[in-house]
Amino acid sequence: PTPPYSPPPLDSSAQVGSEEWRAQCREDVLIALGGATMELLEDLVLQHKLLGTPERAQIVLAVAASPLLSWPWWGAKLIPKLCALILAAPSSCRQHLMLWWSDFQPDLLHSCLVQPLQEFLTAELTATKKLTNEVMAAIKAMALVEQANQVNRRLPPEAWYNELISEKL
Repeated sequence: PTPPYSPPPLDSSAQVGSEEWRAQCREDVLIALGGATMELLEDLVLQHKLLGTPERAQIVLAVAASPLLSWPWWGAKLIPKLCALILAAPSSCRQHLMLWWSDFQPDLLHSCLVQPLQEFLTAELTATKKLTNEVMAAIKAMALVEQANQVNRRLPPEAWYNELISEKL
C-alpha cells in the first residue's frame, strides 16, 4: 500500500475511462480520504478536551464509523489514534458515543466498530505477541462499545471474544 500524503503519480499511459484509470482513481481517493482522516484524528487528539458537547462528539462518531477502519492497512494506522482519542476525550463525549452506539443496528455496529477492532487486535497480538499500549487502548475502546451493546443486547457475547486477548490476559 502507498503511504498517506504521497499519492502515486497518475499513469499517463492509462486512458481516461479505462479499468486501469478507474482503479488508479479509486486508489487516489482512498489515499486522500485516509490522509484527511489521519489529519482529522491528529487534530482531534490535540483538542480532545474540547469534545464534551454532543455536536463535537459527533465528529468522533463519524470517524469511528469510517469504512477505512475495515481496510487492514488503514485500520492499523487509524485505529490506535481513534482509540487513544476516545479514551482521552471527556467522559461526556464517551457517554454520547455509547448512547449513539447503543442505537446502531447490529450489522452496522459489528461492521463499523467490532470487526475492525477485533481485526486490529488480532493482527497486533499476532505480530507483537504482547499487550502494547495500542492493544490495551483498543481493548478499552472495545469495552466501551460492548457496554453500549449491553443496553439493547444487539450483538451476541461471542462477537466480543478474541482468543488472543484471552491468552494474553
